[in-house]
Amino acid sequence: MATERARALLVGDIMTRPVLTAAASDTVAEAAARMHARRVGSVVVVEGDTPVGILTERDLVAFAAGATDARTALVGDYMTGDPDTVQESEEVIDAFRRLAAHGYRHIPVVAAGKLVGIITMRDLIMKLRRGPAAAAHGAVGPSAAVEALPPVASDVTSTLLSLLDAGRATVPAVVVPDGPELSYRALRQHVGRVADTLASLGLARGDRVGIVLGNSPEAVVAILGAAAAAAAVPLNPAYTEDELRYYLEDVSARALIVPRRGAEAARRAWAGGAPLIEIAVAPHEIDEALLRHPAVAEAVSFGVPHGTWGEVVEAAVVLRADATEAQLLRHCRVHLADFKIPTRLHLVESVPKGSTGKIQRARMPSLLRGAR
Repeated sequence: MATERARALLVGDIMTRPVLTAAASDTVAEAAARMHARRVGSVVVVEGDTPVGILTERDLVAFAAGATDARTALVGDYMTGDPDTVQESEEVIDAFRRLAAHGYRHIPVVAAGKLVGIITMRDLIMKLRRGPAAAAHGAVGPSAAVEALPPVASDVTSTLLSLLDAGRATVPAVVVPDGPELSYRALRQHVGRVADTLASLGLARGDRVGIVLGNSPEAVVAILGAAAAAAAVPLNPAYTEDELRYYLEDVSARALIVPRRGAEAARRAWAGGAPLIEIAVAPHEIDEALLRHPAVAEAVSFGVPHGTWGEVVEAAVVLRADATEAQLLRHCRVHLADFKIPTRLHLVESVPKGSTGKIQRARMPSLLRGAR
C-alpha cells in the first residue's frame, strides 16, 4: 500500500481559537483583566470581525511605566495598530520566519480578512505534529526535510525534540543564509550540552529558563536544550532592561541564557546569584566544516590560552586518508568565516572520549601539551 506523502503543516492546523478580543473603546484595565483570566499574552482589538490592533504584555509594561489610570485609559490609545497578520492557509514555516524576522510573539490569523485565530511562538513549539511538520524545515527545502525524517503517520502527535532525535546525522538541520550550518548531529550535540548544563545546575521539568538571544543558531539550540531539561521562555532581545526584568520576574525564571557577548540589558536585569549561561556554537561549526573533508574521520576544535588574545581556537583531526595541515586549512577557508578558522591543526591518531562515546573537548589542550 503506497504511503501518502505528508502535506506541509498549515497555520490553521496549530493556531489557537477562539481568540481573546477587545474593542478600541474598552479600558486598559478591562483588557488586562481578561488577559490575566485567560492566561494569555495578548488581546486582538477588532471592529466587527476585522483585526485593527493588538495589545500585548509589552504594551502593558510600557503603559505601566507611565502614570495613567488603567481604569480610564482606552485600549485604542495603547494598542499596536494595523497589526501584521497571516492567512490560515499559509505554511507554518512561513509564519515562523515572520515571527523570527520581526521579533513577534503573537500574530493574528485571518481568512478573507476576518479574524479566525492567533498563532504564537508557544504554538510552534508545543503543538507541532510530527508527520506534517517534516515539510516545515523550509531552510533545507520540503523534499530534503521529508527525506531527513522517517515516514510517520500524520496523526501521531510528537514534539520538536522527537524531530531532532529522528533527523539523519549529516542532513542540515539549521541553515543560516550566508552563515553557519548545523547538521542534525551537531544540533543534537549542542542541545545535549545545554540540557546537561541546566540539569547540573539543579533545574528540572517545569523550571523556567529565560532565553535572550537574537535570531541565530544559538537561539534554536537554547530553546530546544531548555525544553529538553526544563521549560523554555524566549524573550525579545530588543526589550529594555525594565521590560526584561518584568518578564523574568513574572515567569519566575530560574536561569538565564544569553550570548557570549552582548545582551547587556538582560545581564543587568538578571538577579544576582542565579545561574547565567552564555552560549556559542562556533566550536561545533568548526568540527562540522572539517568533517566535510573526505580525508577527515573525526574532528574536535577547542580553545587554548594566548598571551595577546586571551584564547585562540585550534583543532585536532583523525584522518582516514592522506591530507596535510595546509590542505585542511585551505578547506576551512572555503567553509568558515576568517575569524573562525583554527590557528593550528593537529593530526592525531585518536581523540579522547568518555564512557558514552562523547568527545571530551576540554581534555584536548592538556593531552597535546603532554605529547610535545
